[in-house]
Amino acid sequence: MEHWLTTGNDITFTDGEGNEVKENHVHDVQFVGNQIKRINVYSRPASDE
Repeated sequence: MEHWLTTGNDITFTDGEGNEVKENHVHDVQFVGNQIKRINVYSRPASDE
């Protein structure tokens, strides 16, 4: 049996030029039985809100 878990993080880091960069990362984790089969990670710029 397969199950999926979706979770995410909001991160802030400083790029090579000293600018603050905010991103949203989403993680889709596929479980088959009791093991992780695949993890897909997506990132996108965070909104200014």
